[in-house]
Amino acid sequence: MSPRTKALVLLLLLLPIGFGIKYYPGPGRELLNNSLAGSLYVLFWCMALFCVRPALPPLHNVAWVVAATSVLEVLQLWHPPLLEAARSTFMGRTILGTTFSASDFTYYLLGALAALPMIRWQQRQERF
Repeated sequence: MSPRTKALVLLLLLLPIGFGIKYYPGPGRELLNNSLAGSLYVLFWCMALFCVRPALPPLHNVAWVVAATSVLEVLQLWHPPLLEAARSTFMGRTILGTTFSASDFTYYLLGALAALPMIRWQQRQERF
């Protein structure tokens, strides 16, 4: 199986796991719903970027994803009609988020740290 195929399989696994954690109703839901989900969000987008740009250096990959998710986090402080309309949909809430939390940046970095060795391993498997 090629590294891109492995990354796609991981993406397909991360989708239900990420949504499951985001909407988990049981014990520890605060941590899982609001924090760990952010780590998986970043991991998902790092692997998605790897699928599109497999030769991108791993540090660049995670830096781009953390920068983008950080911008989206800060945008949650802004509530213009266009963003509010987007956030009123399931996909808008999922991608853009709704509530700013400074602690989310920590979980974005944890997701990036988890993605780094995965991307490095994938790149060692693929010849460019």
